[in-house]
Amino acid sequence: MRTNTTALPGGHVAVALSGEIDIITAPEVRDALAGATSEAVTGIVVDLSEVTFLDAAGLGALAGGAHRARHLPGGLRLVAVPPRVLRLLNITGLDRHLAAFPPPTPAAAPEPVTVGAARTWPTV
Repeated sequence: MRTNTTALPGGHVAVALSGEIDIITAPEVRDALAGATSEAVTGIVVDLSEVTFLDAAGLGALAGGAHRARHLPGGLRLVAVPPRVLRLLNITGLDRHLAAFPPPTPAAAPEPVTVGAARTWPTV
């Protein structure tokens, strides 16, 4: 599990998490979110796009971070949340307490054009 914390314009702090967040790595997440809470002025954005596994201890670390950040105007927001994590938040009811946003949908790609036996992409 890795964490990367970055100060953003406007007083937000971004925390990118990657890898497995479980009973062994949850304390590291708690520490990263506590540090972000002390640095942030307006809110914390937690990027979960690279999280491959999340258990109850990980959910607890995220909920605890949100609790600590409740005094910030923007609170704590989870972004780029993978569908499997969104499902966990829904099943546990944490979706009612944590602001969670799914990954952005990719822009519609143009359909390939078949020329002879080869497929080519249209030029724009």
